[in-house]
Amino acid sequence: MKKYTPLLLILIFLMSHVNLYAQKEKKNILNAESIIDNYIKSIGGIKKLQKVKSLQKKVSIELKGLSSLKINSEIIYQSPNLYYSYVNREIADLKQVYITKYNGKNCTISQIYNDNETNTIIQEELLKEKIQDFYPFPILTQKLNGTKFELKEIIQDETQKIYKILQNQADIRDSIFLYFDSKEFLLRKKEKINPNNTTIIEYYDYTEYDDIIFPFKETKTIIINGKNAQSSSSTINQITINKKHAIDIFE
Repeated sequence: MKKYTPLLLILIFLMSHVNLYAQKEKKNILNAESIIDNYIKSIGGIKKLQKVKSLQKKVSIELKGLSSLKINSEIIYQSPNLYYSYVNREIADLKQVYITKYNGKNCTISQIYNDNETNTIIQEELLKEKIQDFYPFPILTQKLNGTKFELKEIIQDETQKIYKILQNQADIRDSIFLYFDSKEFLLRKKEKINPNNTTIIEYYDYTEYDDIIFPFKETKTIIINGKNAQSSSSTINQITINKKHAIDIFE
């Protein structure tokens, strides 16, 4: 029978636990669901996010190559599934306003140009796609609704690994890819791809507000037939949480 010294037994014990920890850590990191869970935890956690019954953002937007065009936006999300957005575009004496309203059942988009107003009702497949953006924390909502996530690729950049995850939703025609960093598990990029165009949103300047982490800056690029059609950047100027908004603004 072999005899082991106390020191050797301690070393064997430590090595076995290190190996078990490494295997557990590897399993957690390489699993898409655990990456999503870590992301939700990193921005505040499920309990804090679910306490947000309304979220209001005021945003300024700049279009690349059109510095004279001033764009301001206001977005309101309110529990359980109400949404309102107001986008004001001004250049010289011209003013254009887009208003989107969703009352949980019906969605309308109004366009006001030089006091002329047109209204469009969004229905069926298009509405299913737009609803994805009508929640303050869409990835959390998708997780709670049973959306499946699949880890497609691990990308090594200059400083860390980036996890590319496919968001599987049967009722959405577009392919949606989410990119999370390996250090903080924050969402760094979102790609929405269909046969004709691709929309890429990149997220920056994550900042804590009321115990929740928000990306205060975004860049958005629209690619049509392989060519950059439009690039813009947006900055959050103000966030208001849990202010009760009258139901009328969503109607």
